[in-house]
Amino acid sequence: MVIAAVIRETEKAGAPGLHLLPPKETFELPHAETTTGRIQPIAHAADSKVDFGALVYGIDLNKFTDADFAFISDALHNHKLLVFKEQPSMLRPQQQYRLTASFDPDETTGGFAHGKDPFLLHHDGVDIYGIPKRPAIPEQPQVHILGRGPLGPDHYGFPPGFEVQGIDHHEFHLPPHISDEHREAGASRFYQWHFDGSLYNIPPPRVGCLLAVQTPKGPDVTVRWDDGSGTEMRMPPGATAMVAGSRALALLDEATRQTALHSRIEYAPHAFAWMAPARSTRLGHLSWEL
Repeated sequence: MVIAAVIRETEKAGAPGLHLLPPKETFELPHAETTTGRIQPIAHAADSKVDFGALVYGIDLNKFTDADFAFISDALHNHKLLVFKEQPSMLRPQQQYRLTASFDPDETTGGFAHGKDPFLLHHDGVDIYGIPKRPAIPEQPQVHILGRGPLGPDHYGFPPGFEVQGIDHHEFHLPPHISDEHREAGASRFYQWHFDGSLYNIPPPRVGCLLAVQTPKGPDVTVRWDDGSGTEMRMPPGATAMVAGSRALALLDEATRQTALHSRIEYAPHAFAWMAPARSTRLGHLSWEL
């Protein structure tokens, strides 16, 4: 098994261990004069406050051209969220990386937000790097895999029989936890809110790209806010909620909005190590268990 375009390095004193540093990959998109892409804004309910999102048809992301990318970039800046439909085959991780990287040609680190991946384990002749329960794909380590269960055969460099460990409710959330009886009846919680920050001297990526390889099957679950308001939401299992930052900013009262606009954040050294003991509240925000 060969991992291409990868540098292994041993950290200096104070941060020992083997890490994987993916260098900046140089590539050129195939040229085309025009695109075959078509855009369709997502239709929301009449009483919905959601005002973003669009479906994209007619572009094979495994073969997208420079004209396709220009179309995609323009559509994303207008609609904030794009869902690509009718793909002839599953998006290869190499193309997923190139799609994300095309939005930031001046980026130099090659890692996109998570930087140097630490060594996780050696399994069946293959060194696996990444973050616990989020391993890097060996053939394209800038792309991580999330989920639960065994991977299919020949999954981009993962050894046969490799299984991804999922995040468990009891280890992720602060107590009190949802009872087994209520979980069996379909009760659930938000697992986490995620946004990329400028950590470890690495600028956050301009665009995030998620690929749903296989989604959980079964009846809808009921996500409970559990904040005393009685708010609940029905949704398919494994669904991902998208939030427009511009909409969140607009919903703030003026004093809070001005605080947000005129504030700065300073991250702790080795932020993820520092926040490792943190657990999530019922709404998905991080908190520390004292």
